Amino acid sequence: MAGIGEASAIIGITHVGFSLAKALNTYLSDLADASDDISSLVSDIEATLGQLRDLGKLIEKNESTKAWTDDGLRNAKKCVTDCDRIITKLRKLLKKSTASATSDEVNRDEIDVTKLERALWPFIKPRLEVYRRELQSIKQDIMIAYSSYMTKFGSDAERRKYTDDMPGLQRTRALARRQLREAKEHRRRKGSDWRRKADAEGSAQIPTPNIRPGTVRPDDDGDGDEPLVYENLDELEREFETWKLEENERQAQEEAEKRAVQEDAVRSWKLQQSQEIESSRQKIEDARSSLRAELTTRHIAPQQIEEIVDHVHPRIDFRSELHVLSRASASDKAVSVVPGSDSGEATPARWWSIWSRK
Repeated sequence: MAGIGEASAIIGITHVGFSLAKALNTYLSDLADASDDISSLVSDIEATLGQLRDLGKLIEKNESTKAWTDDGLRNAKKCVTDCDRIITKLRKLLKKSTASATSDEVNRDEIDVTKLERALWPFIKPRLEVYRRELQSIKQDIMIAYSSYMTKFGSDAERRKYTDDMPGLQRTRALARRQLREAKEHRRRKGSDWRRKADAEGSAQIPTPNIRPGTVRPDDDGDGDEPLVYENLDELEREFETWKLEENERQAQEEAEKRAVQEDAVRSWKLQQSQEIESSRQKIEDARSSLRAELTTRHIAPQQIEEIVDHVHPRIDFRSELHVLSRASASDKAVSVVPGSDSGEATPARWWSIWSRK
């Protein structure tokens, strides 16, 4: 009963992951520079694990339905192990050196909040960003695995829906993987820059961490537990400001890329809706013409014919639907007030993936 084993593993992974997200949430109000990034990480953890929980139900069902091929089932199971791997890495990265990472629940006291504060955050951020991008990539893999099952074993309507969604999911996965590669490259460059400065100027002149034996380096995938010790915090502050500018530019570029993908999906949907509207209108006109021709052969008065045609096949005013589609283009760029904003100022409306399944 392999499906039962996978289901048990998923219960354990989601329990640890959701408790990690909950523990991080308790620190959001205490953080300054890392608050938005940690909030995004928490959202990605919860969204990915929610998808994983849904996938687990299909893995159990597949024991009897056999909807997946052998490769499809392997891909679904790989999503489980990938989630376990990333949640484990996140937990080890964020825990205190004295905390254990073996319990089945993460509590608030396990988190080393100093790693999320201004002095250490530039060194932790690149690594955490890689893990966040990995979660996003895994989420897309899960959604594709879920959709591939439903295209074979869903209802007729579900099969059509998930078949239509698949191209968009594939494009979003390609984007997620590219962003993961870029995050890894960014992390590698930052690590190289820190080492190069250390070699050129000496550790006393730059914000390079003084690493004690067994300590995790900012660009290392190891799991050492010793804390990092830093010298020359004034220079570190300047380094942080430079890093923050680079991050803002990179995030703006990513947002533009996401928007391009989503706008392409919206355009495709609008085109499909317009074609369906035109097809419906044409069918009604054909039916009216056919009925009118039949009634004419029966020598019915023209005015009476039109009354009968209007009664049997009334014209539908599709202009309102087309107007809604045209207005949607304008509303895409509308501004809205961010809920909970103290200033109440208008800000660009946030974009959400039309393929997200919360």
